[in-house]
Amino acid sequence: MPNYLPTNDLLFRKLFTSKDTNHILKAFVRDVLGEEFETLTPRDTYHIDSYKQSLEDENKLKYTEVDVLAASNDGTQVTIEMQVRSHDFFRERAVFYLSAAYASPYGDEDAEAYEDDNQFSTLHAAYGINIIDFHMFPKDEDALQNISYHNDKTRKPFLGSQGQKIHRICFLSLKNKNIEQDSPAYHWQQFFKTGQVAEQAPQYLKDAQNKVNYYSLNEEEKQMIMRVDKGRAIRNAELSTARREGLEEGRNEGKSENKVETAINFLKMGLTPEQVAQGTCLSIEQVKELERQLE
Repeated sequence: MPNYLPTNDLLFRKLFTSKDTNHILKAFVRDVLGEEFETLTPRDTYHIDSYKQSLEDENKLKYTEVDVLAASNDGTQVTIEMQVRSHDFFRERAVFYLSAAYASPYGDEDAEAYEDDNQFSTLHAAYGINIIDFHMFPKDEDALQNISYHNDKTRKPFLGSQGQKIHRICFLSLKNKNIEQDSPAYHWQQFFKTGQVAEQAPQYLKDAQNKVNYYSLNEEEKQMIMRVDKGRAIRNAELSTARREGLEEGRNEGKSENKVETAINFLKMGLTPEQVAQGTCLSIEQVKELERQLE
């Protein structure tokens, strides 16, 4: 069976935004956030045609992101962003997108919660869920981490006007092994890592596995997931090459800087430009230019 994991962009979106998978979405959010939501509504429902159209911009293959609008039992609105991606400054970008989600309804006069002359009345809590397949935390730390505002001294949480945590950012690492192996979060971790679900896993995880089973996909979906995986592999190869070239360039620049510093020291010691050139492998013209600068 082809090894296409649930973190594949198409499969991830199909899993959490299809019309018949809302119970899976609710279970996942509850299992990682530890909080039950009465309703969860994806902003965009999965359909192969709309998915193909969304990928007309190749840059959208760089990450996976699913926006969900949630409502808790007390009516508090919560935006949940689920992201599967790895890149430089990931921590900063995760906070940026969470903050953007929080700020997006600011001053929306059509919102039900809008109060006259109060632009902040439409702001609601923003929760971010990030599934990460790289070492963001030390290896011995928890694979599942939930972070929110609190008082550094008393550890008391900082809550919004409705009594909810204003920001919560959750990370589920597929690399860290420190996780309770009888917990639902552990079964989710293994499902995202391997595509497999243990016999003792909850039924909704088995439903999730069936939803992304390669042989249950139509031919158009199969072609799309192969395209997505190929695009990701090419990007990873390009990034790897760029990093190697950057390191090599850095080493070369470092060597050149060392040669210049050595040449300057030799000139200060009174060596002739010819001797300095011979000792540093710089050209005689480069050495004479350094000599002029020193003078």
